Amino acid sequence: MDKKISGQLLKGALNLFASKTIWLSILAVMITTVTFTVYYLENIIYIIDGDTTTVTVTTERDAMRILQQEEILTTGNDTITYTSPTEDMVGQLVINRGYPVSVTVDGETHNYNWYDGTVATLLEEAQVTLDTHDKLTHELTDPLAPYENVTVTRVDYRSYENHVVLPKKVTHKGTSLLRNGSSEVLVKGSDGMRVDTFDEIIEDGVVVETIAAGSVITKQPVEETILVGDGSAVSGLDFSSEYPLDANGIPIGYKKVIKNQRATGYWRAGRPWGAWGRDKYCVAGTAAVRAADIPYGTKMYIRTPDGSFTYGYSVANDTGTALMAGVIDIDLYYESFRESQLNSVRWVDIYILE
Repeated sequence: MDKKISGQLLKGALNLFASKTIWLSILAVMITTVTFTVYYLENIIYIIDGDTTTVTVTTERDAMRILQQEEILTTGNDTITYTSPTEDMVGQLVINRGYPVSVTVDGETHNYNWYDGTVATLLEEAQVTLDTHDKLTHELTDPLAPYENVTVTRVDYRSYENHVVLPKKVTHKGTSLLRNGSSEVLVKGSDGMRVDTFDEIIEDGVVVETIAAGSVITKQPVEETILVGDGSAVSGLDFSSEYPLDANGIPIGYKKVIKNQRATGYWRAGRPWGAWGRDKYCVAGTAAVRAADIPYGTKMYIRTPDGSFTYGYSVANDTGTALMAGVIDIDLYYESFRESQLNSVRWVDIYILE
């Protein structure tokens, strides 16, 4: 091939290369232009701020710049949800306006950034479970305002018992069965017990009210009787207005005296009546006699000759086999078996009053 032909071929190749380079450059410029145009083309942005919705047309695609451009202020409590424009060049920017609220429960206060909802929603968010008697400063359906505090007061009920000792009553019974100055427990007594029940209302661990719920006596006290030797007459009967005693302890105006009579003591459980009749009950002061010698209903005064023992004023209302057999002369009734034992056998004078 000659030099002329070779030169022409080289020139054609260079022209072809130059032509492709130009087109590639043109294509790159076109792509850049389209990208720039698409990116910066004005978009429609819907701004939802609470109950207010506004529309803006802007080339901005950054949410904070859009808000700045629209002069919309936000705080750290607010949340912003932004959906950038899509192919239809429409975007959405949602502002949830937040505000601080708090919950006080179990001695602690918890703060929350709140947007919307009721007290029930806040308690659910705070994972607070209400017990049956707990108290709230709000209703569960109440909405919450900024800086509002919901306080939960824990309410508990507790019952307790208080055991109260009921002291026994102690009675001292004077008698001439014992020597003066000595004593003996006739009936052993014991303390009783009362159980008082109280209900407490407790709020947040502090007792705010105590209510008396009831009282039950679980054990009645038993009276204790102590015999005291003081020379007192045993009998509870008193005829002193008719037959007063003189300075020596002898009844004035008696009809006769039966001396040195063998006297024993007896006792019966319950409320016994004597041989005189069903309505004539035996009490301390009644005596069993031989009715042939001392008729029923006879009033008497009985004591030892030296006055160391005094049964006192008495009425004949009973009898017994030992009396009928002449083993004893008179049998004195006592209110307790122990007193009848203490009587044993005593020699007494019987003053017949009537």
